[in-house]
Amino acid sequence: GIDEMLYRLYSPILFRALAVANAHVRRNAANIFVDAFPIHTPNLSKPELEKAFSQQCEWVLKLLRDDAVEVRLVAVQGACRLLSMFWAIFPITFIRDVIHRLMRELAFDSTSTGIRVTVLEGLKYVLSNHESHMMMKVVLPSLYPLFHDVSERVRLAMVDLLHAVSHIHSIRFFDIVPLDDLLNRLPRESDIMKSQICRLLKNSYFPMEAEQEPDSTKENVADVMSAGAN
Repeated sequence: GIDEMLYRLYSPILFRALAVANAHVRRNAANIFVDAFPIHTPNLSKPELEKAFSQQCEWVLKLLRDDAVEVRLVAVQGACRLLSMFWAIFPITFIRDVIHRLMRELAFDSTSTGIRVTVLEGLKYVLSNHESHMMMKVVLPSLYPLFHDVSERVRLAMVDLLHAVSHIHSIRFFDIVPLDDLLNRLPRESDIMKSQICRLLKNSYFPMEAEQEPDSTKENVADVMSAGAN
């Protein structure tokens, strides 16, 4: 089958390529590795399969710690995509290690704006898997400082993530970035940021999908005005 063919093609060289000194080679190998994950063959016994899977999980963590920004970018994109696809089969310890690396370290990587943006973009993929929501609800508030990042690209990516969160019933976006922070940034932001923040507030407080009762609309207006006055 395809799995066996990929295993025979990749296993002799791919993992060596992930460890070479040349960052471009590591980046290319990381792209292949993520696309082919998990690399296995049906001929492996259960213990062998578990060992191979565990080793590949370790490679994901190693790539997230790579010295080269270009490799870390691929690793962040790949790790988020893998979590969205395979959350249910990953060991909880691996999931926690990846989330910790993404949320506590890479999201605040001062050496690369691209890394910070990529983490925020990647987390939207993670959120597409509903099984992630319980854990993500706990850890997402740690990203609050990125709403005030010096880079507008990062701030835009953060608001975009809040838009994704606003469609998840079990997570409230204003528990990640409080409403008064959103309102207080409006006068200082560019037109595109103002538009994105207003769209977030409009869709959340004044949704158009269904008609609201007048009292409900009044309450929402009062909430926004109250927060803005603080």
